[in-house]
Amino acid sequence: NMLTSAADLNGLSVTGIYTKCNSFKGVCITGLKNMAKKGTGLQIGLFNYCKNLKGLQIGLWNKSGKRGLPFINWGT
Repeated sequence: NMLTSAADLNGLSVTGIYTKCNSFKGVCITGLKNMAKKGTGLQIGLFNYCKNLKGLQIGLWNKSGKRGLPFINWGT
């Protein structure tokens, strides 16, 4: 799958380019960009964004809430 768009993702999501969801619980692995409004778990991609994250982000640029960090970011 190259693109994934869903209201809610639970479990493992592996996408080639882009994942966009309202919320996720689990692991989102994407080749380019992960986007979510709310999440619990792990995002792995070049660019990760989650407005309200309880978990970890691993990528080139990660943004959770107001904080943006390279390589590793976390939310509580």
